[in-house]
Amino acid sequence: MFEQQVSNIERSLVQFKENPQYNLHHPYYLIPLQQVLSILEEDLAILKELKPEDLNYLSWYSANSFNNNVAYLKQDSGLINTIISGLLNDILTHLSYMINKPVNNSYASALTQSVLRLHTIIKDFRLDLDVKRLAGVRAKLNDANSFLNKAKEVFHEIDNKRQELEDALSQLEAFKEQLLALQELYEQISDLNEELGRLRNTKENIDDEYQDFLAKKDEIDEVYSKTQQILQTVENLKEDFSKKIGEYEAFINQYKEEKLKVLQGFDSEIQKRYEDLDKYKKSQQETLEDLIKRAKETFEWTRASGMREVFVERIRGLRWEVWFYFGAFLISATLTLFVSFSAIFYPKAFFQLINAIPFINLDITIQDTINNNGWLLLFIRAGIIIPLIFFTYLLWSSFSKTRMLMEEYRNKEILAQNLIFGSNMLSEDLGLKSDRVENEFVKPTVEKLLEDPIEKVFGRGKGRKSEDTIVKKLLDEFKEIKTSMKKTLGEKSDGQS
Repeated sequence: MFEQQVSNIERSLVQFKENPQYNLHHPYYLIPLQQVLSILEEDLAILKELKPEDLNYLSWYSANSFNNNVAYLKQDSGLINTIISGLLNDILTHLSYMINKPVNNSYASALTQSVLRLHTIIKDFRLDLDVKRLAGVRAKLNDANSFLNKAKEVFHEIDNKRQELEDALSQLEAFKEQLLALQELYEQISDLNEELGRLRNTKENIDDEYQDFLAKKDEIDEVYSKTQQILQTVENLKEDFSKKIGEYEAFINQYKEEKLKVLQGFDSEIQKRYEDLDKYKKSQQETLEDLIKRAKETFEWTRASGMREVFVERIRGLRWEVWFYFGAFLISATLTLFVSFSAIFYPKAFFQLINAIPFINLDITIQDTINNNGWLLLFIRAGIIIPLIFFTYLLWSSFSKTRMLMEEYRNKEILAQNLIFGSNMLSEDLGLKSDRVENEFVKPTVEKLLEDPIEKVFGRGKGRKSEDTIVKKLLDEFKEIKTSMKKTLGEKSDGQS
């Protein structure tokens, strides 16, 4: 946006420094000229990073006008980019006058005023910080989109695995029904085989009786022939013969009654076996349902334990980081207090200690610095104490955020442990419908488990690698549990068959 103007000013600065006609340490307007040039270089570096499309993100600067008619700005109302562009043109003009024209203190004073106006706009409106945040905002948006796409892929894969599990259970149910039908058919064939054996035995008995009957018929024929020969004995044998016929008829009737009893007993036996088979079928059904229930409970317990172990492992690693940052904070705070106390209350001894360091040489005398150059003493103190305080603050901030991150993972551990137990209690003990439990309890809990705790604590899209590792571990555990369930169900089916 300001590339051309910034480049022209940088070339003019190089040309001015090669042949300086002005005293760089003289304050032409409020501050020395050397400090003015340093401030200008700092502002130019910030403006070089600002791209034209970045103003789309900085809508507050691009869509609002500012009334800059105040003492230190001396500008009319206008957009922020228009004001900055005008100040850059003024700075370039004053530099050209100072390079090409004779020495005139008014040029240096005007340059100082323009640089201070530009620096005031950049610092007062925090334009430098917002420009630095743009790269982080774009990176955070890209990370969020990447995580959303990965989450969709994970949910799609989980749904496919769930469908495969349902298909396997359906096949197991069909196999169970076929097995029961085959067992029933085998029982019927066994019963028919036994009945066929009984019928064969009955036929053999009838054949034996028939042969006996034929033998008796021959005897009767022989007797009849004899009766023809001896008519006197026929009358005597007639009564005996009638008696034998009556006994034979009684035997036939008794045989019929026994056969009827056998058939009735066979019918009762068939009915009893049918009832036993029905009881066996119900018993097998209850056994299979209990097996499926135990398999589901085993799967749920294992999955809950796997998710909890992932978060416990992460908490164990963060605990060492918390102690590290806390120890570093204590050391830094102690050093800061010691240096600050020495630099403020014992400056002479403090500067002697600094000059004693081989690679540090302030090139000043201690007493002259303390008595005659108070501003230099103040700058040296600030240059030493402020970085130490800032470093100590960074260590405390890292300690606090790492501890908050550990608490977030501890909460996720509790959620993972109670996810399965809570859903079972709501659906089984309290009698709530599974759809309601899933929508009002399971889904919100899973969404909380999938939230990135690092993004929540630090406010930026880091830690995506650890989050992807957690999701990958959960999917691997799900596959192992599914394989073990298939093996368990297969062994139970083989044992029943």
